[in-house]
Amino acid sequence: MKKILIIGLTAFIMLSCQTNSKPKHSETSDKNETSFDAVPSENVKAFYFHSTRRCNTCVSIEKVVKNTLQLIYKGDVELKLVNVEEDKNKDILKEYNITSKTLLLVVNGEQINLTNEAFMYAVSKPEKLKNLIIESLSKTN
Repeated sequence: MKKILIIGLTAFIMLSCQTNSKPKHSETSDKNETSFDAVPSENVKAFYFHSTRRCNTCVSIEKVVKNTLQLIYKGDVELKLVNVEEDKNKDILKEYNITSKTLLLVVNGEQINLTNEAFMYAVSKPEKLKNLIIESLSKTN
């Protein structure tokens, strides 16, 4: 319980510190699959690291990411679901230095962590999360 509280508090502090910086993503942008040039599917990996017990937000994150990847890549890139509590996943957790719930895109070898944004927008503003994913997968990013 303490670990969850610490992670939540850390995320809150990080997000609070970013409020004065220029927003990277437009809240009103409405991109579709034809409005940008996506990174080729062979250069993209998508992971959702989760715990065994999943809340509504966790399920919503999975849904938004899967739908967005399907929209962009038509099934060529799939979201890999990884339970952080299962011993069989130790190697991949170590490879990506994951210790808790994380939404991670690996684009051209670069790790893009969208965890904070995913938990903020998956339920209340799923379109915004979708646009953040699209922007992360854009060649012009």
